[in-house]
Amino acid sequence: MAEAPWYPWALLPSERLTWTGIDNSRAMATLVDGGTTVSLEFRFAADGQITGIYSSGRWGRFPNGFRQVPWEGHFGQYERHAGVLVPTRGEVGWYRGTSLELVWTGQVRSLRLVE
Repeated sequence: MAEAPWYPWALLPSERLTWTGIDNSRAMATLVDGGTTVSLEFRFAADGQITGIYSSGRWGRFPNGFRQVPWEGHFGQYERHAGVLVPTRGEVGWYRGTSLELVWTGQVRSLRLVE
């Protein structure tokens, strides 16, 4: 679900994906697939673009084993492709205490949307 800003159709409400508002700039998306349910907080700019995602406890593999740790991602530099605005930059990281440590930063160099 964290990669969905690059394929925004995946975020449309459906029988499997529901949205719950948190405040004027945040909403929780919940995806149910079989017996698995995941939720991710999405953060939005005033124009509706997704600026970030957040999980208070995403599972990760660390030197001392698997555990849940706060995790956050940011998106930006939106461009229009096939009539749809998608971010061309992104970054994600794990929180160590109150500090976000980035583990991935990327830039879209080309994009081909498939119908």
